[in-house]
Amino acid sequence: MSFEIEAFNSIYASITIAQCQIRIGRTVVAKALCSGIGTLRENTDEGQLGSIDANVRLLSADEPDDEIKTGTVIEILQSGQDTKTGWVKARVGGRFPVGGLTRLGLEAVNE
Repeated sequence: MSFEIEAFNSIYASITIAQCQIRIGRTVVAKALCSGIGTLRENTDEGQLGSIDANVRLLSADEPDDEIKTGTVIEILQSGQDTKTGWVKARVGGRFPVGGLTRLGLEAVNE
């Protein structure tokens, strides 16, 4: 087991507020980490839009085959949120696999 996976498992077990789930279509990855989803409303020449800034980490072994690519729209459910209304949509802006983990850089769906 790599250092990265050991660190992921330790953080997942000890910092429950960082736990989240990821939904890609009908597939749910039940064990993932997200320190929080930052949202910002911006005024532009085209109007007002919502921006998201977040990073999500999951075990590469739990990643669905060929389903998460840059541009894929996923949903995140943070720890303690209602499973019916708490899902937040985001688009994958970057996918970074390293040491048995995959980090997803997320952005707003409309960016």
